[in-house]
Amino acid sequence: MSEYPQLTIRLPAATKAKLTTLSLLTANPIWRIIDRAVDIYVHNLPEPERSRLGDIAERLVGGDWPVTSHWPVYALTTKPPRPLVRDEQTERPPQKTATTRRSKRELDRE
Repeated sequence: MSEYPQLTIRLPAATKAKLTTLSLLTANPIWRIIDRAVDIYVHNLPEPERSRLGDIAERLVGGDWPVTSHWPVYALTTKPPRPLVRDEQTERPPQKTATTRRSKRELDRE
């Protein structure tokens, strides 16, 4: 078992097929191919971006995890849902769906 952190991503089918094929042809695991590809990508970045990336990456490796998700921003821009009160749950009428069977008397009341 590796002690590397785990990463789960979704890829287009063609990209996944290329990674799998590269892994088979080069006898390298997919993680190593991705690791090398990231190194090459970073090497080709303009110096200011490469420098900034290096500073942030060092912080991450050291355990200093800045917020990198957009979710907290989203949470601040929307109203949180109003919590249900226990009495509201019992007062709500049942939802009418296509599978709900109602008698003729119930239909006449509406």
